[in-house]
Amino acid sequence: MSEDQGPPQPVIRLSLLENAERYDDDERLAAAVGALLAPHGVTAPGAYRFLVVDTPEGLVRHQPVYERLLRYQRSPRISLLCLLTGDLRLGAAGGDATSVLRLPGMLRTTSVGVLWAGDPKAGGGLTALAGLLQVPELFDHVLQRLSATCNGVAAPGARLLEYDLSAAARDRAWESGAARFVGQPSGGGPGGSDSTSGLPDPLDRLADAHAADGSAAYTRGGPLEDDRARCVAALRAAGEAKRQLETTGGLVAGQGSYEFGLALDEARAALSAYRGQVSAVTELGAHPAGAVEPAEAALRLKELGVTLRPSGVTPEQSGEGLRALAERLFGAGLTLSGVADRFEDCSARMMPYQDEALADEPDRVCPPGLLQPGGGGTPPEPGGAAGARVLGFLAGALAGAGVLPWSAGAIGVVLLTLLGALLVSRHLPAGAPRVRGAFEGRYAVAQVASATLGGALAVTLGTVLGLPSWTAPVGLPVGLLLAWLAVVREWNRAVGQVWRDSGAAALQAAVRALDDVLDQAVRRRWWAEPERVGSAEAARSVSVVLGTVGAAVTAEAAAGVHAEEPPVTGPVATADPEAGEDDDGPDVPDWMPRTAGPVPPVRSTAAPEELTPPWMDRENGDGGPDLVATLSGDFADLVVRALEPYWESVKRGHAAAGAEHQAARRVRELMGVARRHLLHNGVIPAPRFADPKRSRGGPAGLIGLGLDRVVEVAGPNADREPVVQLASTRQLPLLSRDPVAVEWIRFAPAALRSQLEGRAIDGESVEDGAVWTYSGRYAGQLRLTPLRSGSVESVRTYGDPLDPYPRDSSAVGPADPAGAARSGPNADDGFAPDPEGAGPSPWKDPVDEEHSW
Repeated sequence: MSEDQGPPQPVIRLSLLENAERYDDDERLAAAVGALLAPHGVTAPGAYRFLVVDTPEGLVRHQPVYERLLRYQRSPRISLLCLLTGDLRLGAAGGDATSVLRLPGMLRTTSVGVLWAGDPKAGGGLTALAGLLQVPELFDHVLQRLSATCNGVAAPGARLLEYDLSAAARDRAWESGAARFVGQPSGGGPGGSDSTSGLPDPLDRLADAHAADGSAAYTRGGPLEDDRARCVAALRAAGEAKRQLETTGGLVAGQGSYEFGLALDEARAALSAYRGQVSAVTELGAHPAGAVEPAEAALRLKELGVTLRPSGVTPEQSGEGLRALAERLFGAGLTLSGVADRFEDCSARMMPYQDEALADEPDRVCPPGLLQPGGGGTPPEPGGAAGARVLGFLAGALAGAGVLPWSAGAIGVVLLTLLGALLVSRHLPAGAPRVRGAFEGRYAVAQVASATLGGALAVTLGTVLGLPSWTAPVGLPVGLLLAWLAVVREWNRAVGQVWRDSGAAALQAAVRALDDVLDQAVRRRWWAEPERVGSAEAARSVSVVLGTVGAAVTAEAAAGVHAEEPPVTGPVATADPEAGEDDDGPDVPDWMPRTAGPVPPVRSTAAPEELTPPWMDRENGDGGPDLVATLSGDFADLVVRALEPYWESVKRGHAAAGAEHQAARRVRELMGVARRHLLHNGVIPAPRFADPKRSRGGPAGLIGLGLDRVVEVAGPNADREPVVQLASTRQLPLLSRDPVAVEWIRFAPAALRSQLEGRAIDGESVEDGAVWTYSGRYAGQLRLTPLRSGSVESVRTYGDPLDPYPRDSSAVGPADPAGAARSGPNADDGFAPDPEGAGPSPWKDPVDEEHSW
């Protein structure tokens, strides 16, 4: 088995040691098999593996059960491994201890094997051996090796290491991992802020409707768009009039002055109408959810001029987004309570924006005073007049520099300055009285006085200093140009002040603010309302389901981990009544270990895991540093798997009440699977519901143990001497004496494969004869010693299979092969013997033919 494969199909263990009649018909057998498969979450596996615990004489006595198993559900893939325990029953004719094993012909196929443990030793040996053979990979490999023997029957020898947590450590880690996973409400978890900073698509489009801009959510038209467009156009016309007013034509002829005032009046009227339309939309959105049906709201919005656009989000997409969010949060390591809190927050963000204060927003961003002339607030006093006076002084000085009569040109500068002041005050818009007043009266006197002072001073200095006569004619043009530039500068300053006083900038800001209010009222309240309400309710339902799931996980964790299957008990080897006290036992080859003799039955009240046979060692750890965190991650993957059916109902828009109970039931089922996984496979391999992308620690981090004992028992150079032969004294003469015929099987957990490969020495390869099991609990060796030729006899039953031995005193039992040879196909003893080595039967068993491949 490779490490990346999931767990194989389970092995179904049936015991025929007691109450074999419970499998006496197909319906009762199917019910029993179904009950054994149900805990594994399997109903109809592709291949059936049956491990049947029986006695040697039970092979014939229980032949109807074997027939039903080999044709169970008419499956083409059935494997059957018979685990026999105890010695052969002595025949009716006497105490021959070297009887042959009678094997029904239907069991002589490659899909059937017989493992005969005459003496599995006391102390739970049979239970341990049956549990070991329930490992699917080992089951398949043993069956494969048995099919290579001459008769398909072998006696096992075993050396087993149970490599797992102690029962106390397992229960403690089970409960601690669940408590860590469930967490505390509002506790959050590692990476919580990063995981919830964004939502998967399409939830990010629906949450707060922040991903949908206005153009994607709705279109404007009708009276609302007309009023807004009229306001924008008027403000644009006011801007054009302002630019025209700033030109020389505006200064000289007042071009744009009238248009500027008219445009502002139109803008205020249009803005007032637009604010009224926005107020109607916000008042509609201020109603609580359910007060206005979405269809009615859409109709009323359309009457106002707002047409909602479809979101394009389906319930399937929303449900898939919620599922992706849950998996991402669990993958980030958040606790169950933390994930539930995130879904509560997600639900709140999904709900349409409902706030009565939104109805007051239009009046707040566009107060009534703004719609009045000069409503933009009190602008600052016009500034910059000192600069104009300096320019006038310089202009007068340049024009008057010289001697009379040439310096009389300074009078032209003074007149130009006076003319400019009069033009500025005359051609300003009538709607700006404050600015007009600032540029009249004292302003004009100050400008003329500065130019006059400059010219007079220049004339005086020119006369005193005796400047040449050409200086005044040269300075006059420069002074006139400088005076005109001063006039233009003052005009632009006055127009700018008029724009500020008019409140046009405030009107533009009010339009943008009303656009934002309308966007919030439509996009966050009415856009995709059904989809957002449905997603919000689904997110809230997920939070409720997670709360119920957390309670189920806590309750299951409190129940602990306990063994589910009772120990397998059966007959043990008994002493040969004819053997003397000094009998050393039968002669066996030197390479075959002698058995220690019969062991009397042990009656113990200890738990099955406390009954340790002599061929089994337990290496139990108290847990490593990664154990609790790993189990917490397993619980997270378990919940993700348990919610899969729930997500399908969410995607169909059917997240109805009661879903939390169904999810909790599913969690309890998977908790049972996780519990069985720990019992049968240990903590090292990941359970079948675990996320394959989640990393998993090694034995040191999980169990708290090293690999030395595993290498010693199942490494490439493991010693074979400690392997204990599970055969009784009376069984040994029936075993093959050929050491080449013995099959050796080494097995270890697949999760430890890479580490064991690193421990290989002397050029050995761990690939040689190694079986890698999904289960992480067992490591060790098995020795399969086949029975010698002539020790197995195929029989065909024609009478009552419940009594495989003759009823009259003249008949012979299985200990009389000569008598058996005399019995023909129609003999009254009920058997048709087929001694090993004879030719093929002239007829074929239909069951044998169906299952031989």
